[in-house]
Amino acid sequence: MFERWQAPISRQSMADWVRIAAFWLEPIYRLIGEGLLAGGYVQVDETPIRCRDPDQKRGKPFQGFLWVMVRPNSDVFFEWGPTHQYGQVNHLLGEDYDGILQSDVYEAAKAHPEVVWVACWAHVRRRFFEAQSEKPKAVRVALELARRRQKHFARPLDWLDRLDQALRERYLLNHWKPLTAHVRYERTRLDNNLIEQAIRPSGKRIGCLSAITYSLVVSCQRHGKDPQAYLADVLRRLPVMTNQDDMTELMPDNWQPT
Repeated sequence: MFERWQAPISRQSMADWVRIAAFWLEPIYRLIGEGLLAGGYVQVDETPIRCRDPDQKRGKPFQGFLWVMVRPNSDVFFEWGPTHQYGQVNHLLGEDYDGILQSDVYEAAKAHPEVVWVACWAHVRRRFFEAQSEKPKAVRVALELARRRQKHFARPLDWLDRLDQALRERYLLNHWKPLTAHVRYERTRLDNNLIEQAIRPSGKRIGCLSAITYSLVVSCQRHGKDPQAYLADVLRRLPVMTNQDDMTELMPDNWQPT
């Protein structure tokens, strides 16, 4: 695009822009993470990403993981990690989190005994879809039961449990406790579809800088704000702010163009 405009800009220069922008945006990024954890209910997932360090001209691409933490109708927080191991979830949650965790990472929930783990029913639904060719009638019944919840949820769960015992659907059997934990919490969603939508935008230092940018861009999108207008305005205001202890008005959900 720059070449078409006859204004060639090096890849290194653009990487420097991202680094400088991330430096100024990081306080807002950290507030997003703190705000999500303070809400007491988070959804967590991860996706692999291929990374290349622009400082290494001949360096081979390497794989990292972009972890995302979100809550319905709230911001999105990305964090880059070198592995997909559950330890990254523990790092995201910190030591003091004692709310609800919706994730498929069971080991992370075990490491936080004070955390309530709820699982994702979308994964259950996909498994039943895959089994339609073998037992179509039973699967139709199971899919209908899996759509119920709360006051209409408990009895269908009992029926679904009996049906699943007959079908031997291992995912549902192995995750029965966190899947049925939704009965006790009206605010939890039955699936992680929102987090999978947020995760699509998909070196160590480079991944961390990207996570900051992704967090603010996707949070703006979720709140109906123009990410480009937001970044242009906030990056003008941050360096000249006399009080950087209060970033409330610059959070994506509160921001208004000046």
